[in-house]
Amino acid sequence: MKINREKILSMALASCLAAAQAVCLTGCGERQVQAVTEEAVIELIEPTAELSGSEAVTRRDLFTARVYEVLVDPYVEDYSYEETRNFLGTEWKMGDTVGAGNILYRANILSLDPRIEKLTEKLEELEESYAEYHYDIQTKLNDQYWELSVLDWELEEVLDQEPDDESSAAYAAWEREKERAEGEYNKKDLDIRMNEMALSERKELMYLDYEYYAGQLQELLKKNELGNLCSDITGQIVYLYACDRGDQISPGTVVASVADMNQKRIVCNSIDSSTRYTIKEAYAFFNGRRYEVAYEEESSSLTSSVFLLQDPRGEVPVGTYGNLVLYTGMKEQVLTVPKEAVHNVGLEKYVYVLEGDRTALRTVRIGLTDDVYVEILSGLEEGERVFLDRSDPQAVHRAVLEKGSVSLAYSEKGTLYYPIEFDVSCDVDHGTVVFKSWQPYENVVKGQTYAFDQLADAWYMPMKAGDIIANISVVPSDVEKQEMIQLENDLRRAEERLEDLMKEEESESRDKLIESRQADIERKREELVDLITDYSITSVRAERNGLLYAVNDRIYYQGGGSRVGISVLTGDKMDRDYVYARMVDNSIAYLLLPEKAAGVYGRLGYNTTMTVSYNNWENEIVTREVPVATVNVGSSSQALLLDRELLEDLNIYRTQYQSTSNRQTSLEVRGRVKSMENVVLLPEKAIKLVNSSFGYVNVLEEDGSIRSVSVVIGRKYLAEDGQYNYCVIDGLTEGMTICWE
Repeated sequence: MKINREKILSMALASCLAAAQAVCLTGCGERQVQAVTEEAVIELIEPTAELSGSEAVTRRDLFTARVYEVLVDPYVEDYSYEETRNFLGTEWKMGDTVGAGNILYRANILSLDPRIEKLTEKLEELEESYAEYHYDIQTKLNDQYWELSVLDWELEEVLDQEPDDESSAAYAAWEREKERAEGEYNKKDLDIRMNEMALSERKELMYLDYEYYAGQLQELLKKNELGNLCSDITGQIVYLYACDRGDQISPGTVVASVADMNQKRIVCNSIDSSTRYTIKEAYAFFNGRRYEVAYEEESSSLTSSVFLLQDPRGEVPVGTYGNLVLYTGMKEQVLTVPKEAVHNVGLEKYVYVLEGDRTALRTVRIGLTDDVYVEILSGLEEGERVFLDRSDPQAVHRAVLEKGSVSLAYSEKGTLYYPIEFDVSCDVDHGTVVFKSWQPYENVVKGQTYAFDQLADAWYMPMKAGDIIANISVVPSDVEKQEMIQLENDLRRAEERLEDLMKEEESESRDKLIESRQADIERKREELVDLITDYSITSVRAERNGLLYAVNDRIYYQGGGSRVGISVLTGDKMDRDYVYARMVDNSIAYLLLPEKAAGVYGRLGYNTTMTVSYNNWENEIVTREVPVATVNVGSSSQALLLDRELLEDLNIYRTQYQSTSNRQTSLEVRGRVKSMENVVLLPEKAIKLVNSSFGYVNVLEEDGSIRSVSVVIGRKYLAEDGQYNYCVIDGLTEGMTICWE
């Protein structure tokens, strides 16, 4: 049916003029509304057979919805240090379960080490100094005690010889002798008391200093113990920072993450506050079922929002893919007509209505719209029919809705990454290191012998702790030889002095001095052993099991295979800290997934698995199920965690390839992602999309009538027949018959 818009406009203008005249006559009072009467209805062009579309005024739910693709994540706590730390070690690995209070990571405060060492040395100096002083003073006191006893005996003899006649010359001589003996006795007694007082004061001062420095040391040690990061929750370790003992850890670096798999969260793109406050209903949709959610908070990155998943029966495991549905506007069972049935003339809204055998233009007031249907607030009654500028829908194509499973096929190449690397160097503190040769090694794959300076064959060569990498010699200089002889002589004399001391009478001071001298002798012995050990080193060896992947012979090649650079040759003098090779710890490795894959397939969830294909040592292609680590390692945002069994079975030589910059190992990774089960499948052609989250589908009723139904949809999947199906979240059920033209 064609609409006579000119007549509608004329009618509207006439109404406006009438209203203006009313205002002029009555003043600025209440606005007069000019109603459209039957007499004022304009003549309509009769509908033609080709344009006979109409639709009944129907009650339906109107809404605006947003659908997000989500994964079920666990609650994760990250652990980091506030200041630079020195890594000491961890006893855990990825995937282990820890309890609240378990130590995750051990590290000390790097800046405290010199202070701790200085205080420890200060305490040792105090003990040694006091022991020496105590021994000297106590030895002197022991002599004085003997001398005092002799003087006391002499004084007693003088006193026993006192003459009877006090007026005689003998008595006067006796008094002079008595005065001398008493003076010598008192002088010796005073010296003893002075030495005893000095020893007591020295002891008190030593104890005060010792307690002061010991207190400082304990505070530092206690502070250093705070380097032990403990888990606050019981859960699974989902990340550990990869480093070696002694490596520095920068402040803020996440070194461990623990996940509580029972606290489930779903994360979506950040929802602005204005939108969040308009949410009427929110739920999660997993494998054909709805689950309640509760908004928690914005994430720390401000790029995502977090919802708590209510799953009391544990039906949705961590790592499950699904949808988060947010209804931001919703009205239930309101009168609606198709949006195209409503016509605007000025500020007024009109529809064409079938009244018996006539068509009439009727004013309506509208409310919420979803861009396909419009809410009618007044002007129409349920069941009335409005005319449309289109034909009624025809059931040209039909389908009965069924439930099924959907997923995307994942296929990528992952790059092998060993997170723990370590240098192989010569642990020498004395002498001059002289290079002799690279140690030949039997290539376990080819069964032939190659030298390590052939770098192409050194990549990822399995080695055991103690295997020789290079042959060297350590030569002492003339000065170092003399120092070694002097150290041997000093040690011999110290041992002789200790033997003499141990023959003396037992006392507290003697025992302390013995202890001090024994410690000094032990230090000299250790120093001598270090010298002898260094000068006897003949090779550089692997410190632990691992893979040798680089030999530092400073040789590189240019076009044509010509050899360029400086090679380590026999007789070369080497720096003591020279790195001969690099190795990796092959007990732990990740398979890094390409960054582009995250954009194509989306993020992979915790606890999900992928199939990895590789060549084993029998040159057979093996497939293994490998869990997703989903941690940031290397240059990739996602990774698979390879276990020790797979790494030992992996034939590294058969799977590696040469890239332009370095040698890498590539493994095939396959699997199914974004999988959902028990969902209603909707053919792509059957839906009229409003946006990417919902649209309308024609449902064929039993009486042959066609009803338009709003449908919330998820992502689109490619079926085996080459057609695309949508995953239905809400609006349609299994067994419904749908149709489309």
